[in-house]
Amino acid sequence: MKKLSFLIGKWSGEARLQRRPGEPLEPVQTEDAQYKLDGLVPMIRGHGRNKSDGKIALQAFTIVSYDDEAGAHRMRAYHACLSRRRRSTWRLS
Repeated sequence: MKKLSFLIGKWSGEARLQRRPGEPLEPVQTEDAQYKLDGLVPMIRGHGRNKSDGKIALQAFTIVSYDDEAGAHRMRAYHACLSRRRRSTWRLS
């Protein structure tokens, strides 16, 4: 997991997401990434707040693990954008 050490820390800044055509979301995003299970699993928690009223517009929770059999990192992300909830899975090479 040392390959992913650049992710560890607290991050914040402006973000831009496209929810639907013509409907962008531009929150102030904050991410907190830390190792769990004695460095075995990076965990990332994030939330985005509306610039106009400071209300939470986006929440996310991500876990990264290593698949020994496939020889690849796996990222599983869960996020809630306003009232819609989704789960996404990515493969990192």
